[in-house]
Amino acid sequence: FSSAEPFRQGVATMFGNCQAMGLDTVIAAVRPFGDALYQSSLFPYSHVMNGTQGQDPGFDPLAIMVQQAHARGLRLEAWVNPYRLQHPTNGPSELAADNPAVVNPGWARTVGGEQWYDPGVPEVRQLVVDGVLEIIRNYQVDGIYFDDYFYPEAADETFDAETFAARQE
Repeated sequence: FSSAEPFRQGVATMFGNCQAMGLDTVIAAVRPFGDALYQSSLFPYSHVMNGTQGQDPGFDPLAIMVQQAHARGLRLEAWVNPYRLQHPTNGPSELAADNPAVVNPGWARTVGGEQWYDPGVPEVRQLVVDGVLEIIRNYQVDGIYFDDYFYPEAADETFDAETFAARQE
């Protein structure tokens, strides 16, 4: 992700390979850690682009991916991880100051060194909805793919028990 042109070239090669294999859809991770691989008014730029969450890479990776996919007749679905914020081995090591979880500390919980949004918090659920709306309003993606298999209930069954119980009344 050093600059737009190497990124564009890498995506073109990758999507060309997908096309050559006869694939019709690419699923691209665009929100891996409560951050974004696109210009967002809700989430900071992702650390996976340049190592620092919130640092503008100077180009829009999702716009490039959509353009390159559609130029090859491929569908592009945006992969969103709605809850994961931090992971001790693959980052980000620090959340950006404007990350919604930093701005609203009651929205997140920590389990085993990992940080997650708590979907029992109504504002978190609205943030997920608003984030999807932002993508579909600003990019011609062909679908949204939700990924929450990382959800921490296996490590701690009480993770969201309090907010879940509050919504059951």
